[in-house]
Amino acid sequence: MPDQELTWRMHFMFGALAYTVMFGAHNDVTGVGTDTGDFRGRIDRLVTFLTAGFQAPATQSGAKQ
Repeated sequence: MPDQELTWRMHFMFGALAYTVMFGAHNDVTGVGTDTGDFRGRIDRLVTFLTAGFQAPATQSGAKQ
């Protein structure tokens, strides 16, 4: 993976992590309630999401760099 692609993915990872830890229990985006006390569940879902993001092929703009 090109360095620039990895840098962007890490940038997105830190943003998702910060949001999940600080605000992830809110339901303002989807209108679907979440279990505000299930911190471990939020982290498990985040790990699944981020794993897929890091395993995805490089974006076209990232691949050209």
